[in-house]
Amino acid sequence: MRTLNLVFNLLLIIKSISALDNSDTECSYNLNNIVCRKKTECSFINEWLGKPISYNCCLEEGITCENDHITRLIVENTDLSGEIPREIGKLKYLTDLWLDNNKIGGYIPIEIGELTNLKDLSLGGNQLSGPIPSEIGNLIHLEKLNLYGNQLYNSIPGEIGQLSNLWHLNICNNTLSGSIPSEIGNLTNLKNLNLSGNELYGRIPDEIGNLYALEKLELQRNDLTGSIPYEIANLKALRTLNLEYNNLNVTSIEPVVKALPNLVESNYGHQEPRGRNSDESIILFIVLAVIVITIIVCCCFCRNIKFKRTDKKWEESVSKNRNREIIVEERNVPEVKIDVPPKAQINNNENKNVSAETSSQSSTSQLLSQSPSQLPSQLPTQTPSQLQLKLMQQVEEQEKQLQQQLQQQQQQLQQIQQLKQQLHQEQASSSSSSVPVTTQRTKEQEVQEERQRQQLNSTNLFPMNSTTPSAPTVYVDVPPNYNEVVNEKKN
Repeated sequence: MRTLNLVFNLLLIIKSISALDNSDTECSYNLNNIVCRKKTECSFINEWLGKPISYNCCLEEGITCENDHITRLIVENTDLSGEIPREIGKLKYLTDLWLDNNKIGGYIPIEIGELTNLKDLSLGGNQLSGPIPSEIGNLIHLEKLNLYGNQLYNSIPGEIGQLSNLWHLNICNNTLSGSIPSEIGNLTNLKNLNLSGNELYGRIPDEIGNLYALEKLELQRNDLTGSIPYEIANLKALRTLNLEYNNLNVTSIEPVVKALPNLVESNYGHQEPRGRNSDESIILFIVLAVIVITIIVCCCFCRNIKFKRTDKKWEESVSKNRNREIIVEERNVPEVKIDVPPKAQINNNENKNVSAETSSQSSTSQLLSQSPSQLPSQLPTQTPSQLQLKLMQQVEEQEKQLQQQLQQQQQQLQQIQQLKQQLHQEQASSSSSSVPVTTQRTKEQEVQEERQRQQLNSTNLFPMNSTTPSAPTVYVDVPPNYNEVVNEKKN
C-alpha cells in the first residue's frame, strides 16, 4: 500500500509540473491535491487590467464577448500603462482592438499577427517604440490601422502591402525612416493615407498612382526629394493633397495638381526638409549659440574685473597727483621780480645825453643779466607735471616781451643820437654868427628844443614821473633740469 501511495504522489507531481509549464492553464493548491484548469480569455485581460483572475471581464465597459470569447476590446483614454502582453495573440476571435491615448510602452508584440480576424487596430497616442512588426501583414481582414503619435522607428515593412482590405492607414508623427515601400501600391482599396511627420526620404514611388480609390494623401514634414510622379494624376478621386515641408520639385507638382479634377485642398508651396537632419542642425545651432553666449559673458566678466582693478589704480594715482598739486600750491614760493631801470632823461647839454646813454645801456645790461635762466636757482625743485609745462610757456612769453622792449629802447637810442647830432650842428652854426643873430637863434633853438622834448616825452617808453613796472610774480613748480632746458631754448 505504501508503494502504491508513493507512485500515486509521483504521478500527481509530474502532472502538476507539466501543468505549470503550460501557460494556458491555471492551478490551485490544496493540502493533498493540486487542481489545474485551463485559463480563459478573461484571465489574460484581467492580469493586464489588474483585475482578479476569476473576474468576468465581459462585464467590463468596453469589452464585448460572444459565446464566451472576447470580440471587441476598447480601452481608450484611461491612462492604461505597462506593455501589451504577448498573450494578446490568444484572443483568436478579436475583431476590434482600440487602445488609443493611453500610456502603453514597449514594443508591439509579434503575436499580434495571430489575430487573423482583426479588422480595426488602433494603438495611436501611446509611447510605443521599436519597429512595426512584419507579422502585421498576416492580418488579411484588417481594414483600419492607426499607429500615429508613438515613437516607432525603422522603415515601413513591405508586408503592409498584403493588407488588401485596408482602406485607412495612419502612421503619422513617428520617427520612421527609409523610403516609402513600393508595395503600398497594392492597397487598391485605400482611401486615406497619412505618413506625415516622419523622417522618410527618397522619391515618392510611382506605384502610388495605383491607389485609384485614394481621397486623402498626406506626406508633409518628411525629407522626400526629387519630382513628384506624374502617375498621381491617375488618382481621380483625390480631394486632399499635402506635400509641403519636403524637398520636392515644385515645378513638377503643378501640372499634376491641374490634372486632378476633384482636388479641393492642396498644399505644396513650402519645400523645406523637416526630418531628423534638420532637427539635428537646429539642436546644433542652439548648442553653439549657448556656448558662444557663455564665452562672451565670461569675457565680459573678466574684462569688468580688470577694468575695476585699473580704475582703482588710476584713482589712487590721481589722488596722489592731486595731493602733490595741493602741496605745491600751498607752498610760499618767493616772488620773482625783474627790476627795470629808470627812464633816461634827455637834456639839452651833452653831459645829460651821455648820462642818458649810459643809464640806458646799464638798464639793458641789467635786463640781460636778470634773465629767467637765473630764476630756477631760487625756486624749489619739484617733479615735472602739466603745471611746469604751462610755466615754461609763460617764461618764454616773458622772454619775448623783454626782447621787444629791448628793440624799442634801441630805436629810442638811435633817435636820441640823431637829435644830438642836430644840436651839435646848431651850436656850431650859432658860434660862427654874430651876437644879435645868436640871440635870435637861441630863442628859435629853445622853441625847437621844447618841441623835441615834448616829442621825446610822448615817444619815451618810460615817461616822466612814472613808476618802474614790475614783472609779474610767478609761482613755479620747476623740474630738476629746468636750467638746462631754458639755456638750450635761449641759445
